Amino acid sequence: MTLKFSSYAVFLQFHEVIDTEMVEKTHAAHFPTLEAAINFSNDIKALSQFNASEPIPLVATEEVKV
Repeated sequence: MTLKFSSYAVFLQFHEVIDTEMVEKTHAAHFPTLEAAINFSNDIKALSQFNASEPIPLVATEEVKV
């Protein structure tokens, strides 16, 4: 059985100094297509102070049916 990519994640990190204290925040945005993830990553890199990863493919290893 071969597993297909189920979605793509872009990891984000932001840090700044507020009142002499370093504040770090992280987030992982998920996208259904590689193209959407690439566009998001490039836009974040160009327009903000966030550090953004390249899209990382995710593989669903278990399917849960309710």
